[in-house]
Amino acid sequence: MDPAGRLGPAQIDVFAQLSVSTILLGGIYALIAVGLTLIFGIMRVVNFAHGEFLMLGMYLAFWAFTLLSLDPYFVLFVSIPIFFGIGLVTYALVMRGVIHASHNVQISSRSRSPCCCSRSCGGRTPDASCARPPRTSRPRS
Repeated sequence: MDPAGRLGPAQIDVFAQLSVSTILLGGIYALIAVGLTLIFGIMRVVNFAHGEFLMLGMYLAFWAFTLLSLDPYFVLFVSIPIFFGIGLVTYALVMRGVIHASHNVQISSRSRSPCCCSRSCGGRTPDASCARPPRTSRPRS
């Protein structure tokens, strides 16, 4: 296939899907940035849990769609009160004690973040040793 040749219908479909996916992902990044800017700009709190809550919400929508075949827009209305409650509990247990402290103390209080991220990855680490293929049994001769 000539890479300089004209695009066929299959390549145009892939390009259109890639363009839409890129715009949607950029919208998610923009929402994350707006949320972080609002929290830090108004409350002067360094909120590193913002990304973890977003990740948990996305996992909830994904698994609800995959396992229960629920519409992600329906899950949105269900997950808002759930994560509002989780956010209140997190605030009461973690942030209330450090909200008026310096930024250094707020940064050091994020010790639960790696735990949340490693559990979401199934306990995997970026170590290359976890990517080894499983051993196959060889026939003995």
